[in-house]
Amino acid sequence: CSGRACRPPRARPQAGRAAHANGRSRRRCRHVGPSRRATATAGATTRVAGTNPRASMASSSGVVKGNLSRVSGKRETKKIDSNAKGPELFIGLVCPVGTNTDLLVENLKDALDSVNYKSEEVRLSSLLGEFERFKGLPKEPYDDRVNALINAGNAFCEDMGNQAALAQFSTGYIQEARKQEGILNEETGRAERTAFIIRSCKRPEEIDMYRAIYGSSFWLVAAYTPLELRRSILAKKISAENNSSQPQKYQSAADLLIERDMDEDVVSYGQRVIEVYDRADVFIDMRDDDCAANSVNRFIRLIFGDPFISPNKDENSMIHAH
Repeated sequence: CSGRACRPPRARPQAGRAAHANGRSRRRCRHVGPSRRATATAGATTRVAGTNPRASMASSSGVVKGNLSRVSGKRETKKIDSNAKGPELFIGLVCPVGTNTDLLVENLKDALDSVNYKSEEVRLSSLLGEFERFKGLPKEPYDDRVNALINAGNAFCEDMGNQAALAQFSTGYIQEARKQEGILNEETGRAERTAFIIRSCKRPEEIDMYRAIYGSSFWLVAAYTPLELRRSILAKKISAENNSSQPQKYQSAADLLIERDMDEDVVSYGQRVIEVYDRADVFIDMRDDDCAANSVNRFIRLIFGDPFISPNKDENSMIHAH
């Protein structure tokens, strides 16, 4: 589109970020599907989701880097024509252990459905079950199951000699899913109006691979839950699966799990969530269910160029800070 509203701003944004010059949302032309440019805010890192992989766009959800905000109120949204073509989307999740990842996935599926996008969930840890070596991993108690999955992921990456081995394997799974679900467009080799939700990314090399393969169609969403709340949730889970009514006895086990999940710096092929988290394009506050749902919906609507969403107070502050 050659219209003035669709031209990029004069100042080139910093790498991996975009900032609107005055914090106001731009009008957009009437593209169908993800827009080439949506409301530009400095609250979160965003890139392109449109059909042109080099076009730039910026958006933000309810939580911005370095600050927390809530998106209040819900608004009726009109569904986009389901017969119109739309590019694939790939949404990677980075969720520290103890975060309600299931709720985040559910919110994403609901928000994508509102724009007539089909969702396909890809669990990286479940892909390990394709190999005989990793079958029969313990399913309870919770800490044993998580530790076993971490061990399996580390071993797989070490066997392959590649920190991004799981991500690489998942791309093959996605290609097969395109064929089996009957959503593959033979002309483009992609699945139209489909979003693949990848849970969950644990290594920065995985993000590098996804962005190298899927380019600007890949978005990284980080879920935020306070440390103390995650400790409490984990202790209760471990306690319940050990048939105990005293979760305080399992606080140390919860702490060890959190520390290992965040950074296995002493393991050659260990996971490093702490290095992935700050590379996210948008941050979702998971402390409140309604807040999380509204934040996810806002993020998805911005991808599709909703012209009525303006930067919130925190995002405007980040714009001035930049």
